[in-house]
Amino acid sequence: MVASKYKSMDHYEEQRVGELKEKIVDKGLPVEIFRTIEELGEAVLINCRGVIDQLYPMDLVPLQTDHESYLELCYHEAFSQRYCQVFVQTPETRKVFEILHTFAVASHRDIQIEANNGLPDLKRTSVLYTMMPRLKGGTSVLLLCGEKGCGKSAVICNWLKHFTQKNPNTLMITHFVGSSCASHDIMSFMRHCILKLRHEYFGAQHHPYAFSANPTDIWMFQMIREAFIAAIGLKPCVLVLDGADQLTGTHGMSASQVKEFSWLPWPLPAHCKLIVTSASSNLAYKSLSQHEEVNVVQLSNRTEDKFRIHIFKKHLAMPYKEINEHQIQNIINRKLSTLPLALVILANELRVCGAFRNETDCLEEYLHCQSVQELWAAVFRRWIEDYSWVTEERSDSRGKDIPHSSCSHSSISGMKGWIVDILCLLSISRCGLNEKDIHQLLKYLGYEGTNEVSSFDWAVFRTASMEWIQERPDGLLNFTHQTIRDAVGILLLGFDPAVAYHEMVNELLVTPKVSENDDSELLRSDSYSQATLIWFTAEFLKELDKTTAAGELLLIAQALLPELHEKNKYSHR
Repeated sequence: MVASKYKSMDHYEEQRVGELKEKIVDKGLPVEIFRTIEELGEAVLINCRGVIDQLYPMDLVPLQTDHESYLELCYHEAFSQRYCQVFVQTPETRKVFEILHTFAVASHRDIQIEANNGLPDLKRTSVLYTMMPRLKGGTSVLLLCGEKGCGKSAVICNWLKHFTQKNPNTLMITHFVGSSCASHDIMSFMRHCILKLRHEYFGAQHHPYAFSANPTDIWMFQMIREAFIAAIGLKPCVLVLDGADQLTGTHGMSASQVKEFSWLPWPLPAHCKLIVTSASSNLAYKSLSQHEEVNVVQLSNRTEDKFRIHIFKKHLAMPYKEINEHQIQNIINRKLSTLPLALVILANELRVCGAFRNETDCLEEYLHCQSVQELWAAVFRRWIEDYSWVTEERSDSRGKDIPHSSCSHSSISGMKGWIVDILCLLSISRCGLNEKDIHQLLKYLGYEGTNEVSSFDWAVFRTASMEWIQERPDGLLNFTHQTIRDAVGILLLGFDPAVAYHEMVNELLVTPKVSENDDSELLRSDSYSQATLIWFTAEFLKELDKTTAAGELLLIAQALLPELHEKNKYSHR
């Protein structure tokens, strides 16, 4: 019995437990008796599954939706929900909501009337730097742009939430670049539009090969583009493409060609609207802003102090965490605080940094930063100094020892430790890494024995980085914002990954393993895991154009496990 094994420490504790049991019984809640901890865990799991099935019933999923396409939908839904969890409405965002709403619901005739009579609502917006387009050819595209970190995705996600609730009959097709590995490919956006519009118009189910592991072998780019053009002419719809500045090259087109929007038919069908978000400094913005059919609305950073304070406090959001008015005013007076992203970074850091250092000193260091990249450099340095350490074996192979807090932002590229390794691995991975693989890779990098990263060490780091490194629906950990990925690439990937990770594989290969002459042992799960990790490392290096080193590692992986040769053919491109 659990009661006999886990006895109360004293009479008072026993009395409190008894009172709690009485309250549960008196409230009429269902009571289940369990004899072991395992039975309790199973009961909790069953209850959680019941709640999930009630909130997200499987009958809402089309029967013909395969696992991969359903997972892709989950990626985008999770992305949108994350930005809707904490959102502060401001006069600026309300105005943008009105503009987006008017654009989405207006008919082509209404837009032409507004083009002839002028758009007073847009022109009178003083808090937004709204750039009025030339409306001679119509207004089928709206571009929401702004500085990185100004809150474009948050605005779009929350507007979509409110708009779809009030306009359930409007066909909305959304695509969030960065929500998944495939989302960076414009073909993924076009395929989603094709399938959704065909289903709405013809009632047809999803094409069984539309989201295959290697879709470029089935639907070539030109074929998809033609199908996309035909599909958007089927019925009225509003397409939303968030994060166009993060689009990459696709089959037959470079990244710059994709961002020039040559794949988009000009003009769009009269009943089709397209909303795009992009950073103002990106080619996607420059290309779209030159088209006559595009309304350009720039999201301003001119938010009143009281709303910025509200944003900061809402992300701090811990009952035992207080910050005095002097510190808050010091934050708001800094130029960087005009970016909501910077406020979120500061709030999340102040929640956790006090365990290892003085919060006031830490805040002062952060407030000296002049850009988001400098702020990330300071955050990385704190993470590394407070949570990380290096291995003796690799002390000479990855740069300098962990410097003290007096080091400048420019010297962060010389820092090392297991947190640096994790950030770099996540940065150059295509789709992220699961926790098991991360710990396995750390062991191969020498973090074992006295240098092992314990569950407690891992939990402390995950708590500090929980806003920026999150688990996706498939269980893979990845960055949640493009700025942290960019910062890792610029600040931490200063070493030669081809050399560093090749050394890791060499260390792996000299560890005891199965006999080369015993084919049955070669297929054991441990050997398969090793070969998979080597193949995965080779894919990292291919991303960094280290093709020679990647080729060498692929040969090693294929020698360990020939079946990986087939897997390599279907790797993400």
